[in-house]
Amino acid sequence: MRVGDNFSKNLHKLGYYSGNAVRSLVPRAYWQRQCDLLMSAYEAEIPERKAAIDARVAYYNRMSSPFRLPLSAERAGDFNFAGKSSAYCFDFRNLIQCLPRD
Repeated sequence: MRVGDNFSKNLHKLGYYSGNAVRSLVPRAYWQRQCDLLMSAYEAEIPERKAAIDARVAYYNRMSSPFRLPLSAERAGDFNFAGKSSAYCFDFRNLIQCLPRD
């Protein structure tokens, strides 16, 4: 590996971690509002566009049947990041931050 490659890789990591550190300062209510706005925009779409979005979601969400989470499942607001990779934590937090805490 060349010196420039290593520098580029570290610069990318610095950007990733810095950006996520700043995102963590934004209140959860902001992300929940963003989610509400996205859902409203989806509802306002024409049927053909909604069908295209639904098809893409179905492609990525290939559950064979509906399911219920067990009562013992950890709630989004109680998720414990201790002892886990910080990159994993940042990625997962970005997914769950618009979900209700309970």
